[in-house]
Amino acid sequence: MNKLENDLQEIRYIFDEMSTSIERMGKIYSQVKSTDENKMDKVIKSLINLVNEICHDLDKQVNLVYDKFNVNIIPGKYVIVIKDI
Repeated sequence: MNKLENDLQEIRYIFDEMSTSIERMGKIYSQVKSTDENKMDKVIKSLINLVNEICHDLDKQVNLVYDKFNVNIIPGKYVIVIKDI
């Protein structure tokens, strides 16, 4: 049981470190974020890629409607993650 506890503690530590890093990246992004069209295009393209990958994995098809989507509703820390997909 001790090995399992150690493994769980390590996983929790890694998770906390990742969360802290994402928060830091989000703060940095918030400071330099702009609302230009290029950013919107990048996020939309990343979201489309993410949806396509999920659909491929699940053998499903969807039609992503994003014509009224506002990228500014996504917190900066998540935009960074989305853009990396």
